[in-house]
Amino acid sequence: MGDSVGHVMPSQVLTTSPQSNIGEIDRIMDGQKIQGLPVDEKKKFVGIISRADILTAITQEADVTHRLAAPAGK
Repeated sequence: MGDSVGHVMPSQVLTTSPQSNIGEIDRIMDGQKIQGLPVDEKKKFVGIISRADILTAITQEADVTHRLAAPAGK
């Protein structure tokens, strides 16, 4: 495979911000069939959010909600 990254990468890059809603980012990734998004703040790269990060956050939130809803002593 002799192509360079610049040759095969998309010219329009989707990004998100640290303040973005996880559910909305999940829907965007699903709709675009992508596994991650660059995170920028004031046009500065600050990280990457992946599908695995989103699944971890959703699982942790569900676990906390389940524990809060459980009867006392269980």
